[in-house]
Amino acid sequence: MGQDLFIQLAVARTLESAGLHVLTVSPPRFADGVWQQLVQEHAAGVLAGYEEMADPHVRAALESCSAAGLPVAAYDECGSACGFDTVSSDQAAGGADLTRWMLDHGRRRLLCFQRFPSRRAWMEGRWSGHRRAMAEAGLPPGPLVITPEITQPADSAEGFSAVARLLAGFLMESARGPRPIDGILASTDEHAYQVAGACRLLGLIPGSDVLIAGYDHMTHRCSEARHEPAGLAVTVDKDTPTIAARMADMLLERRSAQRLIAPRQVVVPHRVVAVLPLTP
Repeated sequence: MGQDLFIQLAVARTLESAGLHVLTVSPPRFADGVWQQLVQEHAAGVLAGYEEMADPHVRAALESCSAAGLPVAAYDECGSACGFDTVSSDQAAGGADLTRWMLDHGRRRLLCFQRFPSRRAWMEGRWSGHRRAMAEAGLPPGPLVITPEITQPADSAEGFSAVARLLAGFLMESARGPRPIDGILASTDEHAYQVAGACRLLGLIPGSDVLIAGYDHMTHRCSEARHEPAGLAVTVDKDTPTIAARMADMLLERRSAQRLIAPRQVVVPHRVVAVLPLTP
């Protein structure tokens, strides 16, 4: 959610600098008829984040807005086809690149760790990228571990310890088997630090015995890093400033266009960022 908020704020600043006023509407209200009012009042356009795109009711309302001629630009984590403009990051390529980074650093026994209870489309993309990269290397894919919902905050020392202990239970079999894991692909940077705490409880030293990958390049905003500073080895920067800029540009371009423009799908390139100083 933090990434989505940063993108929304950056887009709002760009549109305000272009002389437009930005109104925030809650997804339920938007889907429940506010979109019709926006169409009737000839609003400049509608912007949506990935949480809104995951809601089928909101998505249907966005399709209706676009069909009625209202410019729509959305941040779509899944990169799916829509009847309006979308900007996305290639999750499958990100998962593949992180896997290749692990392989390049001598890691072969990898595990994908999803600290979300539901199978989210963007996570499925990363999982498919991991499988592809492992197949290219002639190796079987690592197991996918999915936890139930965990609501315990991990920003304090006590909370971090509690979450690490919870996660240790999900990693115990893979960490203490005859061939213990030596690399983990976590869903986010904050989850990577939490997983690192769990690994330490199980006797695996983060940054040495096991390398842990995160996602989103949010290390400077992760309070968990205070409790396990060597927990994150590598991450992916999705380049959220460019995502925000492209969303604003697409909306403004469509608003000023003198002719019909077909829906556009823009994929913003990511980059792999090594966090720990590692030797080959």
